[in-house]
Amino acid sequence: MLAILASLYFFIFTLVLKQTIGKIIMGIKVVSATSSKLSWEDVLLREIIGKFSSSILLFSGLLLIAIDPKKQSLHDKMSGMLVVWEQDNLIKGD
Repeated sequence: MLAILASLYFFIFTLVLKQTIGKIIMGIKVVSATSSKLSWEDVLLREIIGKFSSSILLFSGLLLIAIDPKKQSLHDKMSGMLVVWEQDNLIKGD
C-alpha cells in the first residue's frame, strides 16, 4: 500500500507541478527534452516504470548520472526528460 501511495505522489506531483516537494526545495524541476508540456504517458514511464528499472541491479540506472554529459539517469533517458535548475529554465522562457 505504501509503495502505491509513493508512486502516486511522484506521478501526480511530477505531472501537475513538474516537481515534487524535494525538487521544489532544491530548486529543480523535470522538463521534457522535446516539448514544453509533460504528457501523462511520459511521466508514467519516468516515475513508475523507469524508476523501477533504474533500481534493478543495485541502482545502476542512477549511476549513469555520473558519466552522462546531460546528467540523465536511465529513467530520464527512457522518458525523454531532463532535470534542470529552475533558473536555467527561466532563462529559456518556460
